[in-house]
Amino acid sequence: MDAAALLALRRKARRMEVEVEPGKFVVVEALTTKTAARLFREIRGESNTERAYAVSEVATIGWKGFTESDLIVSGASDLVDFDKSLFLDVIAEHPGWAITIADALMARYLKDSDREAEDEKNSATTST
Repeated sequence: MDAAALLALRRKARRMEVEVEPGKFVVVEALTTKTAARLFREIRGESNTERAYAVSEVATIGWKGFTESDLIVSGASDLVDFDKSLFLDVIAEHPGWAITIADALMARYLKDSDREAEDEKNSATTST
């Protein structure tokens, strides 16, 4: 397997769906340790909501279940393809979504960190 294929598999493994409203999901890519460290350093002095927006904006790469009528009052029931600029405009009016997304990403980050620590501990135990 070449590097591009391996990278694609690694990115896919970090993807998860977060339900922001019943039947409406955003697709996010869990933060790597490097990305999280940089982002958290940049947003340290902000409010919780501002931090949630920053994390959501960086990590969101797609959505599922959104229709025109979800996004504009006179919209149709047609599903809308994800567009990052459109997402940024929509999320600006939904702080609860941003917080839900950020909480899910933080839970995933902590779970991944715990798993890495456990792997390191097990690796140290088996090599001694």
